Amino acid sequence: MRTFAVSLVAIAMLTIACGPTQVPLDSRPSDQGSGRDLAFSIAEQAKCERLEDLEVNSTNRWTFTCSASGHTFAIEVFSDTTGRDAATRRLRDRRAPFRAGPYYVVSEHTGSDAGARDTLATFPGDVAG
Repeated sequence: MRTFAVSLVAIAMLTIACGPTQVPLDSRPSDQGSGRDLAFSIAEQAKCERLEDLEVNSTNRWTFTCSASGHTFAIEVFSDTTGRDAATRRLRDRRAPFRAGPYYVVSEHTGSDAGARDTLATFPGDVAG
């Protein structure tokens, strides 16, 4: 019985250690792992499911996707505000709606329609675009 209890505790600790962690939305990520934690927190708040790594081959920008209400959204996470500012300029130039926080930008991954705009409103951050 004691071995079983120890095994359950070990499995629980391993599960917690391997998964993303909730972090404050103004957290500044420094690597892929902390970027994933921030993206996870953003997606959780918007009830956006199936968070996946899309582009993680950078040292200062990491892109993730998640799905909500039949739409796929990109969550770009940055280690500095310079990258975030460049992303917001790019989206403004395209006239694409987005939401932005101190170190992240959320936009629809492909296309744009009224339904996606409504769902985008559930994400944290300032409304823009």
